[in-house]
Amino acid sequence: MGECYFYKMYSLLVRSAFQLRECCSSSVGRYDVEISEGCLSTNLKREVFSRDIRKISSMEYIVKIEGVAYFQICEGRRIVVEPIGQRQDKMIRLYLLGPIFNLLLNQNGGLLIHASCLGYFNGCFVLAAPSGTGKSTLAATFLNCEEYVLLADDVCLVSYSNAGEPIIQPAYPRLKLLPDTIGRIEFAREVFERISSENSKYNVLVHSRFQNKALPLKNIFILEEIACDSIDIKVLTGKAKISALLNNLYWIGDQLNIVKRDMTFTQVSQLVAYCDVSIVRFSKKNHVPSQVVERIIDFLNNCTEQ
Repeated sequence: MGECYFYKMYSLLVRSAFQLRECCSSSVGRYDVEISEGCLSTNLKREVFSRDIRKISSMEYIVKIEGVAYFQICEGRRIVVEPIGQRQDKMIRLYLLGPIFNLLLNQNGGLLIHASCLGYFNGCFVLAAPSGTGKSTLAATFLNCEEYVLLADDVCLVSYSNAGEPIIQPAYPRLKLLPDTIGRIEFAREVFERISSENSKYNVLVHSRFQNKALPLKNIFILEEIACDSIDIKVLTGKAKISALLNNLYWIGDQLNIVKRDMTFTQVSQLVAYCDVSIVRFSKKNHVPSQVVERIIDFLNNCTEQ
């Protein structure tokens, strides 16, 4: 066996045949998940087309990324990578720390929100929205304030404490940012690398502002970029809370089948019973990120005072 690396992400201890520099290192020894390089059977590879997620069983998926690798995700505990052609560690890492590990979290029954997460005082909140809305930009702007720390960027895993309180598990100390946003960062960071030739964002490591312990989830903010003159925050109630959150989950593969959909609805209903859910409406044309952040901070301060 070649060299192995040990990491911790989403509360899981990971042994990996691939170096994952964006992740927090852990001590050598016990691990929950193994990422290895291997060969998949020809029959398995016939099951999947490029960029397709093929369900082999309820706990086994095969993914093919053309020109990069085949990925086999099994039982929420094992990922096998078979490179296609010359091994491209950068591209393999890109997919491992994206849809592939998210599939593994899904196999473990995790509820995944398409969101960035910031910690403050003794709790945390998420900024949920589709890609391109500005989650990572707002997260970086929050981190310019010393009171805030990063738990996750892009995908948040919800689990529960022994007391039944929803918590967000730390992912890894990385933000994916455009160059103009990087120029506005006021805290220690390391610009690691451009994500890919097709993506103008860069991986930015933010170890100095990363929270490596889970925090209770207090607020869910759904970002909505529209044409408007003022930044508005509207607190949702009842079924509107559930609907808004369902629209901002990280959906994977066959999650829309009836069994998975019903289980997810139950998970979301349980979550919104504990957390406030609010819509944040703003305009990128009329509002810079710092204005949106200031408005959310004012809202959080008012909630604390109440």
